[in-house]
Amino acid sequence: MTTSNNQNVPGENNLHSTIIMENSQNFNTYGNKKYIIDVILNNKACMICVNFARWFPVFLVFGIVGWAYYAYIFILCFGVIDFLFKRIFFILILHILLILFIWSYLATVFTDNGKIPEEFYLPYEVNEDVKNAETNDAAKEIVRRYVKMHNLPIQTRMFDQAYRYCHQCAMVKPDRAHHCSICKKCILKFDHHCPWVNNCVMYSNYKYFMQFLGYGVVLCFFVALSNLNTIIVFVREISSHSGTLNSVGTSFQLVFLEFISIMFGISLLCLFSFHIYLISKNRSTLESYKVPVFTFGVDKNAYNISLKHNFSEVFGKQPLFWFLPICSTSGDGIIYLSNCSGTANYTHEEAVVSINNITNDSTVRVVNSCEENILQNRGDVTNIGLNRENDNRKFENDTESLTSEEEKSDYENNSIGTRNCQ
Repeated sequence: MTTSNNQNVPGENNLHSTIIMENSQNFNTYGNKKYIIDVILNNKACMICVNFARWFPVFLVFGIVGWAYYAYIFILCFGVIDFLFKRIFFILILHILLILFIWSYLATVFTDNGKIPEEFYLPYEVNEDVKNAETNDAAKEIVRRYVKMHNLPIQTRMFDQAYRYCHQCAMVKPDRAHHCSICKKCILKFDHHCPWVNNCVMYSNYKYFMQFLGYGVVLCFFVALSNLNTIIVFVREISSHSGTLNSVGTSFQLVFLEFISIMFGISLLCLFSFHIYLISKNRSTLESYKVPVFTFGVDKNAYNISLKHNFSEVFGKQPLFWFLPICSTSGDGIIYLSNCSGTANYTHEEAVVSINNITNDSTVRVVNSCEENILQNRGDVTNIGLNRENDNRKFENDTESLTSEEEKSDYENNSIGTRNCQ
């Protein structure tokens, strides 16, 4: 007796079901976008292609700059301009701007993220406890205890008042730090990831990025203006049909140079102006649409101390170094001064009152305890108030020196705002 082809042998149904389940699981797994990306990034050939794609904008920038240099020097200066002094002047100015532009661009490309202190990284055992926590609240409580135990200088929170924690890096995020999905690490004062520099714009290279934009604007418009007269002559020759074939071909390169210069000049000017505005408000690009959260709530102006302070934080305290692509950025990328933007800014932090250069229009700035040491080390504030106990003692001594009850009452009324901030 023969067995039909359609007849199933014992156990075949179970085997067939197992194969279907495995294929279904594989389909779901391979259909997962994250899984596909991980497979690509773990393949050497794919990684070479990805790295080339990331570096291609940088190569393109140098290619455009190289061709523009050839067109400006050899076609315009040596081929069109006859006046020697004018030629020397154009070449000299171009090289000064070009050196500053390339210097700041390379600094933006190759400057690495600042070193994040080890205490922000959770030990292996603590990180495992976070991973294996039964609930999200339990994991957040573990992180909270770790922050308090190590006294980490952190002001920002998540919307549920939990500390910001990066699961990929297994670390508590410092203030203004965010994880870059392209660089695969947390970046100090993360602004954005710029494909044109194949790097993040961040605390350590933000000054170089601004100089790259600024010198790029000046360089582009200098080339456009110095080449403008040649373009006018070329247009007249075209309209009168008096140009030779060779001169027309040469002039077309200068026309394209003019177009490239104006196009990139306007683009860089818009981006440069936007970042000047951000610096004046002491915000990053990310913070401009994702407002930082504190214990007292959100505050888009939390880091906006003053115009001078905001620019000094990026470019440094010495104005002479503002225009040179050298490291002069203030601070360490971890701790930032912040304003008192409410009646209870630091309800969970010990606050101190800092008064700098007391004048008729002086303002009282409240900072938390983790900022006090930074202020003392930097010398930004001449008189930093003591803790609550010392400040209360000073308040009592001052009131005792007043003679009348009316004077004491006026003093208390004028001081109540400062005492409430604490």
